[in-house]
Amino acid sequence: MSIRKAIVPIVMSSLLFAACSSGSTGSSSPETSSSSGSSGTTNNVKPYLLTVSDLTGTWSVLSGGEPLSGTCLARPLKTANAASYGVIQFVNGGSGAGSALGQELGSYASGSTAFNQVKSTIQRCPSVDVVTQGITVHYTITPVSAPTYGNQSYAYSATASLSGVTVSVGFFLVQKGNFVTLLVQGGAGPYDPAELEHYVTVALAKIPN
Repeated sequence: MSIRKAIVPIVMSSLLFAACSSGSTGSSSPETSSSSGSSGTTNNVKPYLLTVSDLTGTWSVLSGGEPLSGTCLARPLKTANAASYGVIQFVNGGSGAGSALGQELGSYASGSTAFNQVKSTIQRCPSVDVVTQGITVHYTITPVSAPTYGNQSYAYSATASLSGVTVSVGFFLVQKGNFVTLLVQGGAGPYDPAELEHYVTVALAKIPN
């Protein structure tokens, strides 16, 4: 197995939003949950999440991996008192190669308050060590210059070097009304900002005004 093929699954399981501690490629059900927020409403965000049919390429739904409990990258939208929450992740080119894409989506009593809370959490996290599959990966997190999407947005990247291979993962945090979504894309090598921004646009089109 090449270094690239060995590293991509580690990146997926360590930086995307895993629904459980183990699993396999091919599940079509995103994780969603609903609870009463301060507005007293409950909304199911599942219909607003990306699906394979929204993506261009040989994408499939990815399940499994290790949640980032105890780190600033651990499902930040879920910790911002979401009234409803969902997450889904995909792999392009099979579980052993290609790139990965993940989306986290939450609805809130106040989208702007939730956005600012999550952004503040991320900005207080310049780096993080993630242990997955027995390997510790040190990621450096930095803001990225990018166009503004939705009501407000914040782009950043997490970069690591593992076995001589540089891994760069792009993140886009966006508020649209009382919804906040986080798109993540990465793999072995640099991510494509234009492709990530394309999927941000696709994702926002599915979220109601």
